[in-house]
Amino acid sequence: MWEYVFSPRHMMFDAASGVVFFLLFRVVLGHRQPSLFARMAFCAVALSAGNWYLDGASARAMPSGYIGHMVALCARENPRDTCLCAIDAIEARIGHPALTQLAVKAEANVALPPDMLTALADCRE
Repeated sequence: MWEYVFSPRHMMFDAASGVVFFLLFRVVLGHRQPSLFARMAFCAVALSAGNWYLDGASARAMPSGYIGHMVALCARENPRDTCLCAIDAIEARIGHPALTQLAVKAEANVALPPDMLTALADCRE
């Protein structure tokens, strides 16, 4: 949920849909308030459009905790998408608890572990 709250792209889409809602119903209905059905129909359309437009690879949130710190450490020298790909590859190979332990070691050493460097090389190809 927090990746939605702090996402400027999602907040901009919400703001734009609010302005469109206000202008559409103000122009169509004049000064009357829209009915509950009209509001719900507009919300359903806006929700569907938001899910269609905002989903995808660019909507992926940064992991939190130690894994997020390892991705941030990686993103200093590599593209963010490549780092996220490497995290996914490592997690698929060794599992989430082992990935968290690896991330703790990476934060303590302030260097990427060899497993991460191998996964980065695979994701670049």
